[in-house]
Amino acid sequence: MSEAIENEKNSEIEAKEENDAADNSLDELAAIKEELASTKEQLKRVAAEADNFRRRQESNFEKRLDSAKDDLVRRFLPFIDNLEMAIKAMQDKGDVQTLTTGVELVHKNMLKVLADLDIHPIESMGETFDPTWHEAVMMEQREDVPDETIVAEFTKGYKCGDRVIRPSMVKVARNG
Repeated sequence: MSEAIENEKNSEIEAKEENDAADNSLDELAAIKEELASTKEQLKRVAAEADNFRRRQESNFEKRLDSAKDDLVRRFLPFIDNLEMAIKAMQDKGDVQTLTTGVELVHKNMLKVLADLDIHPIESMGETFDPTWHEAVMMEQREDVPDETIVAEFTKGYKCGDRVIRPSMVKVARNG
């Protein structure tokens, strides 16, 4: 009989250990669920913050772009004013020289504004053709200048630093 009591005690101990293990597992599971919920909340907050940051950056970019456009337009408005005055003077006086002088003044002022923005014309005439800066649209057989010398410029090119904004459209000499 003592063996039966011993087995019963062992069974009770095993059952208690199993219950304790199950309770521990349930406690661990509850802790994991709580940690998962907390992590989900943190993830939602981070995602919302990232979305808000993206929206702020887009808004700031749009504001800077609008400001740059406004500044550029303000720089070019005097040219419109000068052209209008030249046209009016031409209409009032019929003087072609007045119109020519007005257009030359506008051209000079526009080049100054471009220079202030670090935008400069690409020198082409008499230079050796360079596909980085020039676009050859014509070739001409010539013996009086070295091969690949630019002999005519159809459209002036412009650059900003070392970056081409528009290449010069040119005619290039060929020897032979």
